[in-house]
Amino acid sequence: MTNTTDSDRIERLRQFLGQDPDNKRLLLDLCDLLIDADRAIEARPLVESALAKEPSEPQFRYRLAVIAQREGHFEEARRWLRELVAEGVTAPPVLLAWGQLQLDMGQAEGAALTLEPLCHAQESLGLRPMAVFLRMRSLHHLGQLDAAIELAEAGLQDDFPVKLRDAILTGLATLYLDAQRHGDAHRVLEMARQQGISNAELSSVGGFLLLHQADPKSAQQQFEASLSSAPDLGRAHLGLGLSHAAVGRLAQACEALELATQHMPTHLGTWHALAWMRLLRKDLIGANEAFEQALKMNSSFGETYGGLALVAVLQGERARAQILLRTGRKLDPLSLNIGTAEALMSQGGDMSDPDFFDRTLQMLHERLLSKDTHMQSTFYKLMGRDPGQKLH
Repeated sequence: MTNTTDSDRIERLRQFLGQDPDNKRLLLDLCDLLIDADRAIEARPLVESALAKEPSEPQFRYRLAVIAQREGHFEEARRWLRELVAEGVTAPPVLLAWGQLQLDMGQAEGAALTLEPLCHAQESLGLRPMAVFLRMRSLHHLGQLDAAIELAEAGLQDDFPVKLRDAILTGLATLYLDAQRHGDAHRVLEMARQQGISNAELSSVGGFLLLHQADPKSAQQQFEASLSSAPDLGRAHLGLGLSHAAVGRLAQACEALELATQHMPTHLGTWHALAWMRLLRKDLIGANEAFEQALKMNSSFGETYGGLALVAVLQGERARAQILLRTGRKLDPLSLNIGTAEALMSQGGDMSDPDFFDRTLQMLHERLLSKDTHMQSTFYKLMGRDPGQKLH
């Protein structure tokens, strides 16, 4: 939103440019001010007119890329930035914009490489905080948690602007959570609370920590608070689904997990969680569809083949199950889903047997949950049973 001071500066620059239309510095300053004031649409005709006169000028092409990115025209932005980088333009603003665009378009590996020099180079000190934040996110997407944590921790030791420090601290909380460093995640949440930092991502981290502490009711409240301010946050939808599942609300769990897959379509764990919730509801077709989607995301994950094999066994398709098991076993001989499907096949299960499905879930319990009392309790709730009641 443009404030009065920005508006005054913009009008003054427009007047100066009107008096000196060929002054490139004035034009660039005006365009930068318009972009910073979220008025990129007004900057576009100015840059396009200048670019028509000097079509090879890197500064005009860079700003047109930034304008396109602000407008959500990612392909246009990618075209301009890719040309500049291919020509050997290594100015820090260009590399930062290119790295951010790569991350926005799901190209985390390329983003991490592009941003790496900006995190250290002295000549890019003004852009370094944003480069650190974006590279931290890129490494997180790549699953390089230790490297991302190290970068975030180092960044917090520097004198970064408050908004970026808050963003890095928030990202660090999520990193600690994903790295199973729950104590550190708790510490960061407390630090954020003391500093008055509150946002949807931190609420989601708090929700997962509460789930870990076997408090699904409080966790649900955290996830709902998170989604009230950020309805597109896939992790919060995932957490809400698991919170519902933990108290046996399978229909609501499936609904939340389906939303999570819409917002995180490449997250394998969410597809697997949805598949198992559907299995618990005896929705074999839906479970198979979820495992098939996971397979599209990653065809080298043994657990997915095991899940598909388990569904095939439950559907009585033993030949198909054998093929899936052979593939899955090569990829992951220790897969839980493969072990469960193999054990089920060895028992010669029959879907017409009323106890057949219960015995399948009993095997899941024995193989995964029997050594974790909280997970045992959760499992029985999912089954709608009293924790003291045995499965037969």
